[in-house]
Amino acid sequence: MGGEVVADGGRTEWNGTTVGFCCPDCLPKWDALSDEETTEKLASAGHDHADTRPHGEHDHS
Repeated sequence: MGGEVVADGGRTEWNGTTVGFCCPDCLPKWDALSDEETTEKLASAGHDHADTRPHGEHDHS
């Protein structure tokens, strides 16, 4: 969702891929994404587009 993945941020499985989060609040937002939006989020994960600011300094919208 844009923040750095942390061990206690929660995780889910999507199409055989484990997806980690920066905080538990991101999981419901992930679940609300369409398949197209989910695919886009995964495609951009790990790229320079990721928000690496500490939790609390990025937007959860």
